[in-house]
Amino acid sequence: MSDEGGESKSVGAFLLGFLTGVLVCIGIGGGLFMVLGRQSAMRADMARMEAEMARREAVEQREGAGAERRLAEENERKAKAAANQKGEVILPKPKEVQEEKKEPQQEKSE
Repeated sequence: MSDEGGESKSVGAFLLGFLTGVLVCIGIGGGLFMVLGRQSAMRADMARMEAEMARREAVEQREGAGAERRLAEENERKAKAAANQKGEVILPKPKEVQEEKKEPQQEKSE
């Protein structure tokens, strides 16, 4: 009878040790999973913030370029108006010159 009691105790100890090991492994795996999940979430948040900052900078640059272009156009209008008031001739743009050159040639050929 003493042999049967010894086997029962050793099987119980084995099962207790096995279950303890399984629970420890599950706990460690779960903790590792949580840490990696948090790191992944932080990386995603950082990437999202960087993308938002890049989008804002692009919008600001676009708005700045539009303001510069409007300022240049306004300055050009003012310069033309000042030149017209003084009676100065403003040189035509190259396309205008080319069109003027084509018109007299067409008139001569007709």
